[in-house]
Amino acid sequence: DTILRRLVQDSPGNIRWHHWATDKDSKFLGFETMASYSCALYIAPEFSQLMLRDMYGAGVPILAPGLVWHQRLLQHMFASWGQLHSEHDIGRMSPSTDATTEQQRHVRAVSAAADGWTYPPFYEPKTNPPEHLAFWLPLAEVHRFPDILKFSSLIDLVGLVQTADLGA
Repeated sequence: DTILRRLVQDSPGNIRWHHWATDKDSKFLGFETMASYSCALYIAPEFSQLMLRDMYGAGVPILAPGLVWHQRLLQHMFASWGQLHSEHDIGRMSPSTDATTEQQRHVRAVSAAADGWTYPPFYEPKTNPPEHLAFWLPLAEVHRFPDILKFSSLIDLVGLVQTADLGA
């Protein structure tokens, strides 16, 4: 975040910065506002986020780290604050005591199905080898959607912004 803010500050031209998690007046950007941006830098903190679908649907060119760099970033993020959707692997995915019988059956069925997968889609960097994350990461939306521009380093990102046809 800090490096990118400095890059924006020192860059010639019209670069706007909006970071939904750290801006003081952070709020959801409407589709019209999103569409006014020449591109969006998207570093997925999880395998699936509605934010990506919103930007993609608004037709905003999306720049994202390639698989190798994304895996390294996720390993760091998950080691720092954990994976948001890790209910099954850490045992929280069990029916609540006030759940209906049908809800309890559904949760048990999902848990049983997940137990049969090669690796669970939840990554705990302290106990799971990187192969677990590498197995699931290619299925993340950011790596499956076509036309998302990938970069492998900050230098590659800068070069991409300078040379890519972003429809501006």
